[in-house]
Amino acid sequence: MTINIYWSDLGSNYFMDPYPVLSYLKNRKVLKTDDLNKCPSFISYYKNTYAIKAGIDYSIEWDGKSLHSDRYGQWFFDRYILPRNADDGLISLAYPPVIFIADKSMVLEQLNPSLSNSNFSNNTKIIQGAYNCHKHIRPLETPFMFNEKGKVNINENDDLYYVRFLTDEKIKFHRFVWDKSIYNLIPDYQFNKAHTSKVKSLEWWYNINNKLRTTNKIIKYIKKMDLLQ
Repeated sequence: MTINIYWSDLGSNYFMDPYPVLSYLKNRKVLKTDDLNKCPSFISYYKNTYAIKAGIDYSIEWDGKSLHSDRYGQWFFDRYILPRNADDGLISLAYPPVIFIADKSMVLEQLNPSLSNSNFSNNTKIIQGAYNCHKHIRPLETPFMFNEKGKVNINENDDLYYVRFLTDEKIKFHRFVWDKSIYNLIPDYQFNKAHTSKVKSLEWWYNINNKLRTTNKIIKYIKKMDLLQ
């Protein structure tokens, strides 16, 4: 059996595909030992785990109270940088915005890039989370926290985070061109979050998705409009 995963960069000119983490076992620049090839728990854990890589060079600095960058101007910062809590160095990078839509029920985990060795991965930690990417349709950001005050540099092709799909079935990716009309099919959870005091559970959003048949409508629209790449 195969689970089909439809994914897109939301029209952000992001040209990289999810990179299978187990491929690092063959890359001596990342792993300099064969021992992990012999570890069944490692192989089992990282099965169906993929790195989402940076598509641009960027840098951002945290002085303990505020966040700022000298790259690409204020317009880029305002559009793609989401300061969550400047006092704690908590931030989200909204580029690349990627979305994964599974045609069967399956949990997606967003994980720290534990096998990476970059300025970004060594000086930050990803805020991890999980949700069912068939029952809840939402774009992913790169949510992270500075380990300490200072500047963090992101280079093109750095691992930003991992996505791990919790299934023993084979998965197949289908990239599609983003169509802004798809926004009209997705419940606006951010609007609800910003204008209500009660935090909704994932199960609440799963039920909304089921009532509106959101996932089925999106996949049907992708195929009808010939958006597959």
